[in-house]
Amino acid sequence: MLRFERPQSYLRRNTSLILFIGVLFFAMVASLPSCLRRKE
Repeated sequence: MLRFERPQSYLRRNTSLILFIGVLFFAMVASLPSCLRRKE
């Protein structure tokens, strides 16, 4: 039980990392339609 951290502390430490991944994911999803249009 001691090895596991509380979700709150985990989110606080990795808020920037989560935001960075979220921005990358959003950018990928936003670029998908344009990529499909280029192939067609």
